[in-house]
Formats: sequence, C-alpha cells, structure tokens
Amino acid sequence: MSGAENTWIRGVLLHCSPAPAGPHPEAEAACAALDAARGDLDRLSGERHPCTKQYDPVTVSATGAWRGRPTAWHKTFANACELAVATGAVFRF
Repeated sequence: MSGAENTWIRGVLLHCSPAPAGPHPEAEAACAALDAARGDLDRLSGERHPCTKQYDPVTVSATGAWRGRPTAWHKTFANACELAVATGAVFRF
C-alpha cells in the first residue's frame, strides 16, 4: 500500500488456505471477503459508507495465488475512505 508521493507505507502477508493465517490483523475477515469475491479483488463488497471528496491518493496491490491460480492486482483510490468502501478488511492493516 502506498500513499502520497509514491511512498511505501506498509504491507502484510495473508494466507487463506487451509485456514486464515499470517500477520494480517484481520486475516479471518479478509479471507472471508476474498472467498465471497472468489478471489477477484474487483468484486470485493467492501464497507458501504459515505466518504469526503478529499483527494489524497492511496495505491494498493496484491500478488499471490487464489486456489492455485496466480493473482496480481493494482489499483489507486482517491483516498483511504474510498479504499475501505471498495475493499473492506482485505487492506485494513
């Protein structure tokens, strides 16, 4: 995950199989969200709530495998609130 000026802020490892594990603080919720989206990060249900129009871009990426299938995803959101609305627990760390 990165914020303003393309600075690295943080990253975390998440394992969902055979059971949620790793240093992700919400591993169980993140794995449940990924399972519901069938591993497609564009289909995450996120957390529906209003956000301000403040522009403070946040870029997130995920690489790994979902049920043995390689996965790579990268997206920039207008701000951290927009990220939470779109991705929920997956990037809440």
